[in-house]
Amino acid sequence: MSVLSGHTINRPVWIFILGCGLLLSTSGCSTILTVAYLFHPEDVPAEYSGLRGKHVVVVCKPIVELEFTDAGTARELAERIGANIRENVRGVKIISQQEVSRWLDENAWVDYPTLGKSVDADLVVGIDLDHFSLHEGSTLYRGRTTIHMQVHDIKDDLIVFDNRMEDFTFPADNINTFS
Repeated sequence: MSVLSGHTINRPVWIFILGCGLLLSTSGCSTILTVAYLFHPEDVPAEYSGLRGKHVVVVCKPIVELEFTDAGTARELAERIGANIRENVRGVKIISQQEVSRWLDENAWVDYPTLGKSVDADLVVGIDLDHFSLHEGSTLYRGRTTIHMQVHDIKDDLIVFDNRMEDFTFPADNINTFS
């Protein structure tokens, strides 16, 4: 037994402390970097900040080839983007993908503003999905996409945000390793 500042520390406590230290020191940089990220995430500010307090519908429209090869991808992507907006933008109301699907089943596709008016949205986040893949080769998971995203203001009949992302890849090729 050791005495440290008048307190006695028994052998199991020392073994636990040494074991934790050994585990942290041999686990590499990934553990340390993960803990560092949890305390200080590298969040990126939004490129468009006009969604606050609005009724927003997120619609992802794939090209014809993707509708058949990755049938649920567009809806899943729209649902996740909507959830991300809901979590990070105060006062926003995201119109459900069920309502979007219901409208698309009952009506022929026209354009984003028409859909926005039909579901009572203030803004439509329209995503044209030109390319999407999750695999590179047979064993490597690497997401790749090309999209054209616009935010349509329904009341003013304007495109208030327009951005094209060519060949976005995650994880990127130039991954920095620190270990």
